[in-house]
Amino acid sequence: MLIYIYFYPFIFLAAIRPLLTTFSFFITLKENKIFSFSGGCDFGLSASDTFSRDNPFCSLFGSTRGLKNYVVTPLVTKDKVFGLMALADLAGSRRPTNKHLQTVLTSLADQAAVARYNSSLYRYAIYDGLTKLFRGSHFQERLKIEMTRARRTGEKLTLVMCDLDNFKKINDTYGHIEGDRILREFGRTVRVKTRATDICGRYGGEEFAVLLPSTDVSGAVNVAENIRAHAESSIKTSDGKPVTASFGVAAWDVSMNNPSDFVHKSDEALYKAKQSGKNRVVFV
Repeated sequence: MLIYIYFYPFIFLAAIRPLLTTFSFFITLKENKIFSFSGGCDFGLSASDTFSRDNPFCSLFGSTRGLKNYVVTPLVTKDKVFGLMALADLAGSRRPTNKHLQTVLTSLADQAAVARYNSSLYRYAIYDGLTKLFRGSHFQERLKIEMTRARRTGEKLTLVMCDLDNFKKINDTYGHIEGDRILREFGRTVRVKTRATDICGRYGGEEFAVLLPSTDVSGAVNVAENIRAHAESSIKTSDGKPVTASFGVAAWDVSMNNPSDFVHKSDEALYKAKQSGKNRVVFV
């Protein structure tokens, strides 16, 4: 579980963990800097790679001057190594032998691995895997929070609901793989055309939502129009036909006590956009 690394002309690292396949690699030093490595491991690196300063593994070992030994334990989730926890001895060449230190280091590595795994589960729970936007359920939670904040502070708050035009026909004509690609590209467009403070979600199917704090209707219409124009010009079907979307914009007011009231008002505007020819922005 714990790995000792000694800095000779070649450094050999071998990590063995119960129920985990062995990984190993060699690191070549040149003028006290990591130069290259060889060997197979689970880090997504191949035997022909050369380390560069921006490589995270180069950063791990980065300054080797005066370094004699390392105690290293792998960070593991679901039988897969995703990183290393290392303790360096800079003072001399003594090999660490303190059993308590080894136990603590292993325990910390296990806890770090669990925390990292829980973090990945949380991200999976709140983000849509296809578009990388919030899932509808998490968007609803954020909508509640922002409505409460707007009521308390008096700040403007607007909501944009958007729907890809003729998406069922796209799926029926080009297939679901093509449909997924279009959804993915539209999600990317939404992310690119909004601010970091805006809250964007895939509300369901081909319907998307963008919540704009501290933004009035005019600003929200501009955001929606930017998304609409960018999607029409950049997202095409496999045979080159443009993909369009319709948008409904609404502003929050104090009469809206529930998120459903706010969504319903924006949906009304979206319905009008659909009925009046699609590929447009309508606000109420």
